[in-house]
Amino acid sequence: MVLGQNLFDQSGRLIYSNGMKLSEEYIQVLQSYGMKEILVHNSNMLDIPVQCLYSPLIEATLSIELRELFTEMRGGAEISEKMLEKVFDPIYQMAGELFPELIGEPNLNLKLKAEEYQFVYLVKVAGICMLLGKRAGYGIYDLPVLRTAALPMNLGYINLSGNEINMIDPFCEPQSVNIKNHPLETWKILLNYKYIHPDTLNAVKHHERYDGNGYPDKLSGVLTPLSSQILAVADSYDAMTSLRPYRQPLSQEAAVKELLACRGSQFNPKVVDAFVEVLNNVNKPSAKPIYL
Repeated sequence: MVLGQNLFDQSGRLIYSNGMKLSEEYIQVLQSYGMKEILVHNSNMLDIPVQCLYSPLIEATLSIELRELFTEMRGGAEISEKMLEKVFDPIYQMAGELFPELIGEPNLNLKLKAEEYQFVYLVKVAGICMLLGKRAGYGIYDLPVLRTAALPMNLGYINLSGNEINMIDPFCEPQSVNIKNHPLETWKILLNYKYIHPDTLNAVKHHERYDGNGYPDKLSGVLTPLSSQILAVADSYDAMTSLRPYRQPLSQEAAVKELLACRGSQFNPKVVDAFVEVLNNVNKPSAKPIYL
């Protein structure tokens, strides 16, 4: 078995190179780190192009910059426009990678190690939001705004203990008052920064439900901003397909079944349908936007 694509860790460091022969020992090492899927060379499919949704190096850069920004905010430092630009630059690069039409296989199996989850998953969720936003008709200049609504969605977790953070599962009802209050805490933090785009405040509404039984405001249907509804689907998909301290990750197929089961209750049916279309048709140049 030969590796079909460079393999990077969550910090953007090269682990194994494209073309490397994968021995049983190497495969066991990858499995021990929670990596469930890789790309390998197949002589019967050499004419089919396959590529990552986004550059691993750009994703890693954004994850690192986001970690540093959160660290500064946790310490009460004044956040400058220059610091935010370091986060936004890779965001615009990732938006650019979605235009022109992407040809390739989406890398949406986000089985992250638990200790990397807190920061890396924000980047992964935001990436899904951008892809789903493109499918929903967002343009290249709108996608970064959608992504900046995803990145700060859990700022309210900053002061939670490690045990409370390990309890977090966006797909389930919060198990503590502190977790349930994190959208309001996020709102308070974002209001302190004058450089934040107004649409970024939609991050605090990603736990609202389509049927009105969510939190913090129990908004229903179209009363919840579309960006928040997109974020809710992406966040829940990531939660289900990521390795967490309390459970093993679900497969892509099982996670999609859960989303479909909650279609019309927890999630906007059109957003779920668009997400399924993304999974099925992202590698087809003829796929047209589904305007929500």
